[in-house]
Amino acid sequence: EKARMMSRERTRSVTLGPRMIAVESTEHSSFEHLRELLDQVLQALVDVAAPSGMSGVTLHYVDEIRHPSASTPADWKGLLADSLLGPTSLSKLEAQQTAGAAVYQLSERHQLRLGYGAASEGFAVDPDGPLRVERHEAGPFFRLDIEGEWTAPEEAVPPLTVKDVLTIADTLHDAVSDAFESAITPTLREYFRRTDGDG
Repeated sequence: EKARMMSRERTRSVTLGPRMIAVESTEHSSFEHLRELLDQVLQALVDVAAPSGMSGVTLHYVDEIRHPSASTPADWKGLLADSLLGPTSLSKLEAQQTAGAAVYQLSERHQLRLGYGAASEGFAVDPDGPLRVERHEAGPFFRLDIEGEWTAPEEAVPPLTVKDVLTIADTLHDAVSDAFESAITPTLREYFRRTDGDG
């Protein structure tokens, strides 16, 4: 059975289960802020429950990207890497939605998974879900779902220490950040800079 604790603002939560702990946040300002939250949660867990080992660590980001000039999948050309656009047209038809996935083996223990696609309406993260996200109009968006994972060797599961988890999280964040930066173009990066803080 899992227990979920949530901040009063409903923007952060911690879920504890017999074989897992999940820290979630919809109020992401920086990795450093998320890392500090993870540090606090793990230290409290170690102090209270003293878990014996860790079989895996996952860092997962879901980005919902919107741009005023992108209303169809083909409109994302020039804003995102061409490899993410997929077949936006076929014969005389124009795609209304695209989706794809890719898996990259970063090392023997590290993997990066990427989910991506353009949608004509809706949300990447449910605004009516348990965690509150910033309210905005439904409409066309591009979803980037990037997940870095470290898996322990089956023959030797290491003990859980806060320092080790944070070190692994740092490594995963580097890979996730590189993937995100490779996915967006300078044009989209400049748009983010101009609209930062405006939703």
